[in-house]
Amino acid sequence: MPFQVDEGVRTRTKSCDIYLWDAYEATKDAHAICILTEWDEFKNLDYQRMYDNMQKPAFVFDGRNVVDTEHLRNIGFIVYSIGKPLDPWLKDMPVMA
Repeated sequence: MPFQVDEGVRTRTKSCDIYLWDAYEATKDAHAICILTEWDEFKNLDYQRMYDNMQKPAFVFDGRNVVDTEHLRNIGFIVYSIGKPLDPWLKDMPVMA
């Protein structure tokens, strides 16, 4: 994975900084997965395993169109994918300003 954490440039926030290298540990009890890169590893993850350990409703925001949207929806995820249709029930949701 072409990523390195440099202690000298770590961003400080009110909360603590946490870095996890395991996708399954990182998504445990999470509400959403945000995919912001085209790395192949996102195509080969066990999304059923991730979904089973996440809070519900569970969301996937795919900013790079790298995952199989239909497969994730069949698992139970609510999927937002750039340039692809929304989940049918989301089309009737009111727009938030």
